[in-house]
Amino acid sequence: MKNLTKEIRNEIKGIIIANNGVVLNADVEKVYNRFRVVAGREVVSMVQNAISYFRFSPQQAEFRKKYNFQSGGVCYQ
Repeated sequence: MKNLTKEIRNEIKGIIIANNGVVLNADVEKVYNRFRVVAGREVVSMVQNAISYFRFSPQQAEFRKKYNFQSGGVCYQ
């Protein structure tokens, strides 16, 4: 399960970097669909935890500054 959590974190990190700090609902849905086969319904919690990790973790403060990732939530566009 730790490897799956790491993979999901890497996916979310890639989305944040690619979109300059914006996480779109469509991007989150793609991650859900990709990992749902392996993790089942638990994937929702795992993805939300990964987003929260980058949003609130003190270890990720520099990452947030670099990519302008704010704690505003997921954008529904």
